[in-house]
Amino acid sequence: MSEADRLHWKWLGALLLIVSALDFYDHVRRDGAPFAAAWPQWLGFTMASTLSLLAIAYAAALVLRRLKLPTIAADTVAFGLAVASHLIVTGPLWDRVFWTGQLRFDAVMLPTLMGMAFYLLYRLLFHGAQFALLQLRRVAG
Repeated sequence: MSEADRLHWKWLGALLLIVSALDFYDHVRRDGAPFAAAWPQWLGFTMASTLSLLAIAYAAALVLRRLKLPTIAADTVAFGLAVASHLIVTGPLWDRVFWTGQLRFDAVMLPTLMGMAFYLLYRLLFHGAQFALLQLRRVAG
């Protein structure tokens, strides 16, 4: 895996951690919400969900790249598999471990496709920023 690929995964991880932290805060700041009353359990669910999503996406990308798929296709499909895995397996698992076991994970296709679309947008922006930085270095140096 190239340095640019590793960097893209690091930034994706950072972005997902930030989004998860903001989502956690949004849930626990609501007065009277069950999330606010049991914030440590919700934090466990949020952290486990985020980390398992990242781990599955990264591992699936490594496997799919071995199948000689183009990198962008392998990574996009891997991210979609991670979202689907969260909705089918890990989300309900972490719900039972950390929360009430009553969260609903019944929609899979649309969130998976949306996740893949957002991932492609992220990749476009990431590579666009990398290209812009490279051009700035060439002009400056």
